[in-house]
Amino acid sequence: MHEATELIHAIAWPLTTLVIFLILRVELQRFAQNMANRIQSASSITIGPRGFELKGLLKAVPLPAEIQTRKVALIRSIRALADKTTLDKIADALSLAQSTDIRAQKNDIIVELNSRIEADKDIDQLSIILKPIIGRDV
Repeated sequence: MHEATELIHAIAWPLTTLVIFLILRVELQRFAQNMANRIQSASSITIGPRGFELKGLLKAVPLPAEIQTRKVALIRSIRALADKTTLDKIADALSLAQSTDIRAQKNDIIVELNSRIEADKDIDQLSIILKPIIGRDV
């Protein structure tokens, strides 16, 4: 009898939680979708009773399809590079600090490119800067 009581005691909370999630499934999905929509459209997010505020963490700029295609191609070409010397030259051209780690340097370059490319003229300027280094237009 004691084992049965222990078994029921061990199963009660997980089973109760599962039942609650099954009953409130639609409402929880709606809540999660509303939260996602608010976070996407908000310029700042306040969390907690004292109002811990997160501002300007993400700056999403919608780009025209042609510019987005060129940007993706440029980022893919940076990811494909394995030559540290070329990465150092790109970092110098973008006024970035060089890193001893190739992966970290690629990530720094990509973050910088993402922040710089907001319009057609931006990617044209980067193409002029990077063409002598990578040997092609971007």
